[in-house]
Amino acid sequence: MDTSLNLFNKIISLFSSEASTSSKSITEDFSEAKITITQSVRQIPNIESYNSIISEINNWDYIHISIRQDGEILSNFTNRNSHIFNEFILELDVELESEIELIFTIEKNKNDNVLSIYYFKYFIDYIDCLSFNEFIAIIEKQIEEKIIVFYNPEFEESVFLTQSIIFSNNLADNSTEAISRSLRVERKNIVTSLCHWELDFNFLLPEDLYPLIEDKIEKRLIAIFKKASLLYSSMFFFDYLNLKNDFITYKLNGYRTFNERINVSSFNQIDISHSSYKLMYEIYQWSYKGGNTSDKVSIARNIISLNFNPKSLELIETVFNAIRSNYKIYERQNVQQYIEVRNKLSEILVDLQGKIDKIVSDFVNDYKKNILTLISFFISIIVIKVVSKGDFIGGFTNEILILSYSFLIISVGLLLYSRWEFDKRVAMFNKHYNQLRNRYKDLLTEKELSDIFNDCNPSEVNSKSFVEQQKRNYTILWIFSILILGIALTIIWAINNIDIITGVKKILKILLHAI
Repeated sequence: MDTSLNLFNKIISLFSSEASTSSKSITEDFSEAKITITQSVRQIPNIESYNSIISEINNWDYIHISIRQDGEILSNFTNRNSHIFNEFILELDVELESEIELIFTIEKNKNDNVLSIYYFKYFIDYIDCLSFNEFIAIIEKQIEEKIIVFYNPEFEESVFLTQSIIFSNNLADNSTEAISRSLRVERKNIVTSLCHWELDFNFLLPEDLYPLIEDKIEKRLIAIFKKASLLYSSMFFFDYLNLKNDFITYKLNGYRTFNERINVSSFNQIDISHSSYKLMYEIYQWSYKGGNTSDKVSIARNIISLNFNPKSLELIETVFNAIRSNYKIYERQNVQQYIEVRNKLSEILVDLQGKIDKIVSDFVNDYKKNILTLISFFISIIVIKVVSKGDFIGGFTNEILILSYSFLIISVGLLLYSRWEFDKRVAMFNKHYNQLRNRYKDLLTEKELSDIFNDCNPSEVNSKSFVEQQKRNYTILWIFSILILGIALTIIWAINNIDIITGVKKILKILLHAI
């Protein structure tokens, strides 16, 4: 997949028709590709040879040519225009057969997230010498909302290295969407709450570094990304992480606790077993992709601490199965505890319903006792008078009427007191009811609490307050009973004390008997 030979030979051909050189140096990174050649001048460059080079360079990149002789710079040229190059050659003062140093630099510019690759082998050499933190910082800078495309038209095929990085021979590949920004923000918030990192990296995810392939591309590059993926995925389980002075210092708290340092000064010196990169990534995906992330990460930490090498980060193959099995056991225990919590809460609500029923029942009983007492009093007077004289109205003397009115006034006072006591007991019930709901907020979700308490709420019937309804109904009945008795006593008083026509008196008696 190395496409450097064609362009390299064309650069040599600027000053020589032969492909031989005294020495050469080629480097390439994310910002530039530089070719340094020491050669004898066999010919003066012409526009045709220059144009052939320009055709090999992507039109969004720039070139810079510097010619040195005996340590001195003879000329510099920075332009893609062939006419200006012709002027540059005319002004160039160099003799044939003399030795020069030619420095040819391609300045890269990212064009709609496309970055050129000219010397793939040397580009990998550059990455292999990067430290882990330098590599992460560069990748984070390059990746935006679209994938980053490393482009060379002579690549054999387009190959996705990760979800965010593609090596492509097709410029159309730059339209593919990368990982969404919302997902990045969400994962960042989660990992910030679960891990303490002393880092400046805020954007990358393990998905950006996890290699999707194991062939079709330079194996050294795949190995680099496997190491990066293993290191970065592991970070999402470390309780503490510090990246300073080319060392990763981490702490993992699980069933066992580890404090370790890993040298990450350059990828070719990172001594970790990247064979576990896939397994660690799968654990990361399972832990952070849905469900209760905090519980999953906690269980993963416990099991990882029993099944990995803290220096090489190598995992035992069965670790993922062990993590999932432990989580299932944890879920079953939680379900059992959940059922117990709901059952206990239902029992408490049933007890509360009994209390509210008693509050209503006591209020109703107060009414019944009061009315039965009044009715018993009036019946006793009527029975005594009917048995003795056959006329019950005459038994209601003014003294008896005063006593009867006194009982009615006491009944009104009892009504007011019963309502006051009723309100106090209901307020105390509501206080206990709300306290109970608040106690279970940490154990159940708000929706579950609403469902349970609304279904079991003893004070709610058809969305109306049963307690208040009973209070209102029996208050009306109580007042109505007092009014009826009061009217009856008033009629009797009128019959006994007002001189009314005999016929009217008889009618009133009939009405009274009817009442």
